[in-house]
Amino acid sequence: MAHHLRILANKIDNHTINQNAAKDAVMESTQCPICYLPMFVPDTLPECGHTFCQSCLVGWFVACECIQLSHVQEGSEVPTLP
Repeated sequence: MAHHLRILANKIDNHTINQNAAKDAVMESTQCPICYLPMFVPDTLPECGHTFCQSCLVGWFVACECIQLSHVQEGSEVPTLP
């Protein structure tokens, strides 16, 4: 009887480990690479297929536009997305 309980306990432990790994994978795949938070409104860039929070993308493009305008005179490059 104790042997069967140990087998069941191991199966439960393995199931819990697999479930936690799956949850971590889902959380990682829905995490925005800019703000590192779960994406509330995800938006995918058509050129590369990367996905970010819509608000992060808007903020990034606004910041890049400002940087680009200020660096055009200096000849510097605009930073790329992370």
